[in-house]
Amino acid sequence: MRQMLPLFRSEIIKLKSSPVWYILMLGMILTATGVFIGHLLDVHNMVRINVDPWERYFRAALAIFNLFIVVPYTVLLVSAVIFVEQRANAWKYLYTLPHSRGKFYFTKWTLVAFLYVLSIFFLLTGVVLSGYWLDILRPEYEFVYHQPQFGYLLQEMGHVFVASLGVISFQYWLSLRFRNILVPLGVGVFGFVFGIIMSVTGQKLALYLPYSLPMIVRDFDMFRNEHIQDSFITGLNNVELHSILMAALFLILGYWQERSRKVE
Repeated sequence: MRQMLPLFRSEIIKLKSSPVWYILMLGMILTATGVFIGHLLDVHNMVRINVDPWERYFRAALAIFNLFIVVPYTVLLVSAVIFVEQRANAWKYLYTLPHSRGKFYFTKWTLVAFLYVLSIFFLLTGVVLSGYWLDILRPEYEFVYHQPQFGYLLQEMGHVFVASLGVISFQYWLSLRFRNILVPLGVGVFGFVFGIIMSVTGQKLALYLPYSLPMIVRDFDMFRNEHIQDSFITGLNNVELHSILMAALFLILGYWQERSRKVE
């Protein structure tokens, strides 16, 4: 683990001139803007007397993020991280360093997961700030008279993160297989559209499609898949369990292929 820390720091340094940091802010801006505008324009239907507005505001933000943002955002994030090496054709130089291929492979995957978690904190910050800003324009919501439920937000985003592990690992494996960034991006866009269809229609296939898992992991009053059940692991449902299994499958497959990969 100590040997991977310098590699991790070097990976972060390489991202200084990449679009990754803009992508991190993109998810926050789109989600916060969507829920903000929805509440701003539909104030008469949204306002509830003597009811904590944060719970409904957070659920709306999470619904927007889960259905419309999380999958394309994850696809862009993984592609941007891998593109740093592809653009410079740097794989052959990396593998000449005194480190095993596995260290580079798992360090980059860990970096993607770390950036995803970092984006969650950006998202939470943006949603809370947009709520207070909305209170200035529409004081009838009374956001300032209630405390934001940070525990609820973190718990729900934890479920979304676990459900996104399958997408992260699949896109990571896909991005390493193709030097052309358009191929994994194209597959990701198709998977996103197909995942929405499978999720909205409540198909059982959605449980086995990595792109659908973040959309159906929690019920935010948009649609509910009747095939979702609790797993044998306390606190996780079968959606999260499938995501963990898919993540492990593609992570191991990618590692095995990376060890035998010929870099020219």
